[in-house]
Amino acid sequence: MGNAIEERDNAITGVLVSVVIAMIAFLLSNLHRALDSLVVSIIIGILFRNIFDNRLGLERGISLVIRYAIPIGIASYGTQLTFKGGTFIFWLQALIPLLLLFSLTIVFSRIFGLTQNLRLLLASGLSICGASAIAIVSPLIKAKDEETSIAVISITAVGLIGVLFYPMIMDWFKIPERVFAFLTGATLPMLGQVELVSATAGKAAFMLATQIKLLRIATLGIFIPIIFYLYRKEDGKKLYLPWYIIVFVVSAIAFNLIGYLHSIRGYIEPISRFSLSAGIAAIGLSVNLESIMEIGPKPLIVHLISWIIVVFLVLTAFQYILPNI
Repeated sequence: MGNAIEERDNAITGVLVSVVIAMIAFLLSNLHRALDSLVVSIIIGILFRNIFDNRLGLERGISLVIRYAIPIGIASYGTQLTFKGGTFIFWLQALIPLLLLFSLTIVFSRIFGLTQNLRLLLASGLSICGASAIAIVSPLIKAKDEETSIAVISITAVGLIGVLFYPMIMDWFKIPERVFAFLTGATLPMLGQVELVSATAGKAAFMLATQIKLLRIATLGIFIPIIFYLYRKEDGKKLYLPWYIIVFVVSAIAFNLIGYLHSIRGYIEPISRFSLSAGIAAIGLSVNLESIMEIGPKPLIVHLISWIIVVFLVLTAFQYILPNI
């Protein structure tokens, strides 16, 4: 009886700690565009776990949050995908950098000997939508908590470097406003970073960069089922779509086809973001910092190489190949 009560108390404590961390991250993210709630959640979770050295017995509660919060976050995230807007050429221009970022990250991850799971997490995060893509892909491929954590930390570092250097690059090379907007929207990993950096170039740049970034986010509706299918096929397991992936795809389609659903998007977005934040906080709470250190700087190096190559190619294309676009 005593053990059952203790296990229940530990479960409640684990859930409460995860939720409180998510609440703190959620509030901080609303203060500044550059603060992504998922990133803040996992960093606080890792620090909490390693400062207290897992002495609080949070494992049961952590596993419950990961089991339920992340699927709810993924399922509701489908309502945020927008497939409308832009011409075919515009879509093509936006997708080419995405595919390059994804492909180069996979290639360089292989060269550096990273695991298959980490390769997919790094590629998804850099090419699509940063920590959100990592949080969504992670349970699909059954990534280890350490792999998820290092992928989020790596993509955060790349994004912060971009936030610092993109405005400088614009001034140094006298990049036209439209080109800068495209570069920002097509290559920065997180929406908040895109909004923050593009706003420095004016309202028109902000609108264009945000639209391009939203197109990248929309590709989750295509990438997630493909990644899940290929992973299961290669793993040799029976193909079984979890309920949250079905809801993710169905809601993405419904919210793009049914007009009156657009009005409730804004109410669902905080639910999705908070659920993913709680789940990613729980992942952080289960990670030993030493296990992250063992992986070393390879993921960050892979991200930086892939990112710098694509930034160079985008600027070169607009300078010499597409100067009038």
